[in-house]
Amino acid sequence: MLSKHRIRAAFSRAAASYDHVTQLHRQVGEQLLALLQPCGKDRVLDVGMGTGYLASVLARYCPGIGIYGCDIAHQMNKFVLLHKEYGKIYPATCDAEHLGYKSHSLDSVISNLSLQWLPDLSRGLKEIHRVLKPGGRIAVSLFGEGTLNELYDSYASAYRQCKGKPFEYAHMFVSGQELADKLTGCNFKVQQVSLQNFQILYPEVKTLLKALAQMGAKNASLNRPRGLVGRRLMQRMEQVYRERYSEKGMIRSSFRVIMASAVKATGRRRDE
Repeated sequence: MLSKHRIRAAFSRAAASYDHVTQLHRQVGEQLLALLQPCGKDRVLDVGMGTGYLASVLARYCPGIGIYGCDIAHQMNKFVLLHKEYGKIYPATCDAEHLGYKSHSLDSVISNLSLQWLPDLSRGLKEIHRVLKPGGRIAVSLFGEGTLNELYDSYASAYRQCKGKPFEYAHMFVSGQELADKLTGCNFKVQQVSLQNFQILYPEVKTLLKALAQMGAKNASLNRPRGLVGRRLMQRMEQVYRERYSEKGMIRSSFRVIMASAVKATGRRRDE
């Protein structure tokens, strides 16, 4: 399970530094917009808006549409309100599993690299389905299976060596097929699912961990090990990481991104 309290706190703390470490988010988000293609006077919701970069791109290139954004972290929404150059965006603080919008009220929903932090992805997709009009569109990206595998592998190996027992926890990212199945199960008609692999080089493990923390992507698991982590364990983890995943004097970190587009099937779900 994931703790919403920890997720909210982590992203709220990250608001001021978020835009400085999120080039990957921006690159993926701009590709995601090409899948959505809003037009006319559409009402578009950005779920997990962050500091509003993607919504600001929409506002700049599609001035006729209504742009709404929500984020679980209130500081993110305050950041958007303080930056008037982002254009006319209507931010709200709400949980992606409990969207504060009327049923069948939106034409499109976009969500960029945020839904992987949900405790229940299907519940979030059902909420998106609820607020969309029949025929409404969704374009979503999220970190997929294999993301940060170097970090998990190095930590698990160091933990086993230092503690004498296996480290069982890992954040279980979904696969492309699992995402497609969840969309279909939530009464969406899947149009496209694609996978992109990104590799980013960092000078050391501490730099990678700092970048993840600044993105708000701290360990939000309820069953994370307590007293994390111990100097000896961290030092050993850094050694293992560099031994296994060095490249040009740097360390390599993988991010696997799933992008999908779908249309809300006609007819209401029974639970709406």
